[in-house]
Amino acid sequence: MLYDSADSLSASDPSTQHSESILLKQNATLSKTSASSSLAQKQKFIHFIQEKHFRLPHLVVKYGTHLLKHAAGRLGNAVWDMYERVFISALDSSDSRTARWCLAALDGRWSSTNSRRLRRLHAMELESRGMYDEAETIYAELLEADPTNIQTLKRLVAVRKAAGDVSGAIARLNAYLRTFPSDDKAWMELAEMYLSISAFEAASFALEEVLLLSPEDYRIHLKYAEVCYTLERMDRARQYYAQSLELKPKNNLRALYGLMLTLRTKGSNTGGGTASNSTSADHDQKLYEWSGEQLLAHYKKFQPDLLPIVKRSAPINMDMPASTTTTTSKKAASTPSASSSSDSDQDASTSSSTSTSSSAAVEQKEPSAAELPD
Repeated sequence: MLYDSADSLSASDPSTQHSESILLKQNATLSKTSASSSLAQKQKFIHFIQEKHFRLPHLVVKYGTHLLKHAAGRLGNAVWDMYERVFISALDSSDSRTARWCLAALDGRWSSTNSRRLRRLHAMELESRGMYDEAETIYAELLEADPTNIQTLKRLVAVRKAAGDVSGAIARLNAYLRTFPSDDKAWMELAEMYLSISAFEAASFALEEVLLLSPEDYRIHLKYAEVCYTLERMDRARQYYAQSLELKPKNNLRALYGLMLTLRTKGSNTGGGTASNSTSADHDQKLYEWSGEQLLAHYKKFQPDLLPIVKRSAPINMDMPASTTTTTSKKAASTPSASSSSDSDQDASTSSSTSTSSSAAVEQKEPSAAELPD
């Protein structure tokens, strides 16, 4: 991802819980208002998008261009910020004509000042045309004057990523995080890049850093649970799937499915017989049944046409493997029925198909920051 409304590496601010549908409703309202009153509303609309870090470049270009063409005088000195915002959004939406128009206006006002900010915009325009070496040259010159400029450092990461050099992007992002370790968006971007090359152990470490910085976001807990599932850390995966559901109990189907698959996989790998195992298995069974009930209730309410398919699909229509249910005797615990074996085989198949790369994942020691691969 090269450009976004916050000029950062992440597509949106994970801390916000607003839905983009709210903005789209406001977009519909703006189209019905009169021309005189809509100018102020459009400006407020764009500022709201910027404040909440929504990535809606097409709307910023649409309303920002209208403001610049019909109400530039009303914006005062803020007109140049609007040109920059529309320029970045135009790059993000591949609108090269609008981007060049904005850049020409900015050049006409600021080129004589040798503005580093304007030079960075020129480098971004070069990126949009695939001229990565030329863009990097400008960024390197800017860093000589200001070695800790966050926007420029992030652009260097984006250049390597856009050029297809994921290893180079990871190395630069690790270097950036050694200087700015509290940037949760950068840690999240690092985790995504590690996942793209199947470096699950390193991705797990990066996601743990995100959890420390943004513990209230259910999506981070969900992503971390999925990585733990891939690494076959079933107890931890169950914990974080459950925490994701605690933070967002409604419309969190991915966490419900993940929790059920985790419980089934965990159950097929755990033997019974002891009192502690029996108690844990009973708790897992109840949690598994609750998850299935929540899934069926959701489909019954919102997508009843899919309910028959969901009922027939694994794992909803199957009980937990016999090895995890409460046993009445050692013989029952050590000799599962044929149907239980069949369920376990089907569960193993389901687990294999949904895990990102379970067969390749190996339990390893938690890496330190110094051990992370660049």
